[in-house]
Amino acid sequence: MKVNTTSSQGNSERGLPAINLQNYQELTQGEVLILRNSAVESIKYTGIDLKYDWQSLDAFSSYIEANRNVSAKKREEIATKTSSYLAVWLMEVFGGKAVKAIISNDGLKYVLLNGCLFAGAKRNVEMAFEYPELTIYTQIEIVEGGMMGCEKTRQAAKGIELIEKVTGTKVSFDIGGFESIRKAMDLLRKSGEIPSDAKDTIGAFLGEMLLDHRHGLWNKYGRIIGRNFLINPSELVERYLSGKVDIFWKEFEPLEQSIQQQSEEGRSFIALALNMPVGYDEEGVKALGVVLTQMQKRKSKADFMLEPMAMFLGNCIIAKYGGEWTNELAVFVKPTTFFDPQSMVSKQYLYGKSEDVFQKYICIPATVSAMEEMQRKGPDESYQIGEKISFNINKQGVPEKIKKSK
Repeated sequence: MKVNTTSSQGNSERGLPAINLQNYQELTQGEVLILRNSAVESIKYTGIDLKYDWQSLDAFSSYIEANRNVSAKKREEIATKTSSYLAVWLMEVFGGKAVKAIISNDGLKYVLLNGCLFAGAKRNVEMAFEYPELTIYTQIEIVEGGMMGCEKTRQAAKGIELIEKVTGTKVSFDIGGFESIRKAMDLLRKSGEIPSDAKDTIGAFLGEMLLDHRHGLWNKYGRIIGRNFLINPSELVERYLSGKVDIFWKEFEPLEQSIQQQSEEGRSFIALALNMPVGYDEEGVKALGVVLTQMQKRKSKADFMLEPMAMFLGNCIIAKYGGEWTNELAVFVKPTTFFDPQSMVSKQYLYGKSEDVFQKYICIPATVSAMEEMQRKGPDESYQIGEKISFNINKQGVPEKIKKSK
């Protein structure tokens, strides 16, 4: 059975490949069963008790990191033997469909997500080996952003319909499209009859225009990350419709300025929640952990504050240990190690004290030392083919290698 033949509306500039879905075919039930059985073998190969959840994905990501310094031949073996697990993880967690290329005999399986985005599981593993900042966990968060991009493309089509209905003119996709958006919002604001979904649909079209003219990627929070800016189009539309800001004649804030602004929002949220002063220090990180635990226990709907609190955590890391923000919103602590504050905050919000941000924060020096030691050693006898290496976190939160027998 062929998959839906609607082509992706994204392009390579948006981080979404231009996909001709007619070149791909959904796996048969028998082929899916083979893939799932292969995933079981992948789990056995790692020597880790992996399941299809975010905690297991983190363990798998750490396993790949631990093996980054093995020989090229060993990395190829690991990518080949473990990618089936990642493919099935994407199917289980994101509801993707397993497909294969009709015109290719490479035998590779892909996962089609949200109707317009491909994830090639083996390539994800290979990239994690090649680029230290692109861990498996980080890549899957980027995939989430890609899925958000697919949804935003659909919303943008509705936004275009609304703009054309309000203005009575066709929308252009050149720079004049920004003026069409502005005109429509002025008319909506003047009429006082603003549809409930206007901020999302017009915001999605504004986002797509920004991607075309300013370049960048959607992230999973509905923001666009560019080379030097971070912006939430729906939020800007909402602010414009309410008369709070003239968004089109304002320069977009540089990324660093956006980070600092969100960090202050996160700090203020924590201080308000606990009714106490909060600073960029150890006590501030402890306070962050308390708030996340409260939110997790109460099943709080304030998850929109996770990103600002992550920016706060990142600045706490930099204040204590040095380092700098990257364009991917990770903190690079020299000379070897990247930390992902958004992942750290999200995990405690989802799983509670077992993913305590403060414990990870105080163990950063040990983690950096462990990563430096691994890089110094490089490939050694423990990485010979026939042995399995898993990656655990000991009681102090420090990565350690564990040898498995042949």
